[in-house]
Amino acid sequence: IEGRLVHSWNSLYKPGNSVYLEADGTLLHTGNPGDGASQIFAGGAGGVVEELDWEGNRIWQFSYISDDVRAHHDVERLPSGNLLIVAWETKTRAEAIQAGCDPGYVSQDGLWPDHVIEVDRDQNIVWEWHVWDWLGTEPDRFDINFWVSVPWGWKDWTHGNTVEYNEATDEMIVNFRNWGEFYII
Repeated sequence: IEGRLVHSWNSLYKPGNSVYLEADGTLLHTGNPGDGASQIFAGGAGGVVEELDWEGNRIWQFSYISDDVRAHHDVERLPSGNLLIVAWETKTRAEAIQAGCDPGYVSQDGLWPDHVIEVDRDQNIVWEWHVWDWLGTEPDRFDINFWVSVPWGWKDWTHGNTVEYNEATDEMIVNFRNWGEFYII
């Protein structure tokens, strides 16, 4: 309250955009292992989620980064202790065009549509939800030809910034910044 530093933690990783102080005093931290860790890189890039105890010891870590996927921006703790993690996945230019994308809308490098994974304490992915699985022109689908102008090109199509969970309804809400919209799943 008086603006004094009470405690701090150190990490091996640059911030990946989200840090949460949990009720038990542990720090839930999204980390970025560096720009060369994946071909996927944009604002909010992460790739690692770690928990640090009060003394700064890493007590849990999950890496979700390769040339095909990269965690970014946000995580959400579920009542079960599992985590929801927002991530990009890569789709090639050919995959995007085959899915109905106008060739003028997709770069030679393809697209990075978002997905959300649920990870348990044993580092198993127990559930996944992918934008790519919901393509179409119906009202409950994502139009692959819906675009906004973004400064880094056409790859980062949706750019999910946050995920939250509503225990009362057993639903999650995801925000896609590039579309200026929220989706309840």
